[in-house]
Amino acid sequence: MSGSLYQQVITLLTIPPGNLVYHLVLAFSIAGALPGALNLWQRGGLQVGRRVHSSTVEPAPEPWGPVPSLSRTPAGHFVRGRRVYSLTVGRRMVIGLCLLLLAQFILIIDAGLAQFIPVFEAWLPILDRATNTFSLVILIWLWVYPQGSRRVDSASLLLGLLILLLAVLTGLWWLNQSGYTYFNGSSADLLWAGFSLLLAFAGGLLLIVRRPDGYGIGLGMFSLLFLGQLIYLFDPLPQGNFPGVVRLTQIAAYPLLLTLPSRFSLGGESEAPVGHGIHPEIYQNFKTIVTSSEPSEVCQAVTAMVSHSLSADLCLLISPPDAKKHITLYCGYNLSQQGKIGAATFDSHLVPVLSESLRQGRPLHLPAQGNIPDLAGFEKILNLSLSGSLLSAPILTKNGNLNKALVLLSPDSERSWTAADQNLLADIAGSLTDIFERKNEHLAQADQLTQSNTTLQNIQVENDRLNNEIIDITSRYNASAEKIKQLQADLDKSLKKIELITASQTQEKGLIE
Repeated sequence: MSGSLYQQVITLLTIPPGNLVYHLVLAFSIAGALPGALNLWQRGGLQVGRRVHSSTVEPAPEPWGPVPSLSRTPAGHFVRGRRVYSLTVGRRMVIGLCLLLLAQFILIIDAGLAQFIPVFEAWLPILDRATNTFSLVILIWLWVYPQGSRRVDSASLLLGLLILLLAVLTGLWWLNQSGYTYFNGSSADLLWAGFSLLLAFAGGLLLIVRRPDGYGIGLGMFSLLFLGQLIYLFDPLPQGNFPGVVRLTQIAAYPLLLTLPSRFSLGGESEAPVGHGIHPEIYQNFKTIVTSSEPSEVCQAVTAMVSHSLSADLCLLISPPDAKKHITLYCGYNLSQQGKIGAATFDSHLVPVLSESLRQGRPLHLPAQGNIPDLAGFEKILNLSLSGSLLSAPILTKNGNLNKALVLLSPDSERSWTAADQNLLADIAGSLTDIFERKNEHLAQADQLTQSNTTLQNIQVENDRLNNEIIDITSRYNASAEKIKQLQADLDKSLKKIELITASQTQEKGLIE
């Protein structure tokens, strides 16, 4: 009796009106999740590839690696470990759910047309399998990778194209088959069933490995889908064109999509708000910029502060090309490694686009989608593997001449710079104009003070020398005066003796006469 009921149920889902109930349940389950996804998108959602300011920065997660837990910020964003993400999860949800809904609508339309047009009826089993398989790819994309990854997006696109190609090939094969009365149990059917079984297993396994928020619900969904494909693979409905047991498990699994937008409050992590205060690293760097008079310390503090403020993996402070077309790298900061980048000098031809923008004193944004020859140049200069987009802003003097420039790169997060990022970098560069001008004035004043102190010391030394000479001259004068006085005394004595002798001679002369 139970076996007969099971056969009746799965058969009912493959023929009218049961198949209509099946399509409506899936369509309404997908459509029911859309408002929550749209709400996430409108609020800004969860952003991918943009780091929260932190003294400890985690490397970008691999597509197959575990996903850190999420918590919500007061601004309505989510924080994953130490990352805040730029491509909203809300937008990814909307895209994925719309693709699922579109696939269901195409299947419903084809099922309706199949009632009147034989060719649509012939293609309907193929389209049903292709839709189920494509939906599994989208479900993996939604459940396992909410934060997004270029490699995953590319792989999903390739899988979609593979499914399309497989649908065309199996469709043409099916149209030319006369040995099969029903599609169920055919070679093409077994191929689709095996493909879907593999995808359902991969989705569940990736959820266990990566453990994104709400992965338990997603794991339940993939388990149901895997179970349906497994049962059908070994026990297909013999007389029919559609997998009834697969549809039964889909009816049980797809309503779980309603929890997809709220999964971040179900991930087992408390939603701890991120404080609004200024980050300690930024504060320390700002303090160094204000108080330090050492150019190298100021340079490192500037690049570190900009890197933290804009969540840039690399921030460089460079000079414009000189007369010999050489560019000086004053310093830099590596946010991923929390390390400094030393000074260097390189030819401007290594970064031709950036050199031209520096020559014109204009900001520059090179998106990752384009061919960026400058990245190859920076790879040689920094000895790093670089990718992603490039952002630069000039630092001008008060007279409007180019003084320095800030260059931002994000090879790890591969983030795309928004207009707000460009405006913020331009504002920072404008503020640095005043800071560097004042630092230069301070250094000039310090040099003048040093020169004045040196001159004063020289004058003091000369004064001491002259005083010593005066003392020496005075001593010699006093000694000479004493000698003169002594000579005068001796002269007086001699004169007295002469007088006595003269007087004595006069007396003797008188006596003789």
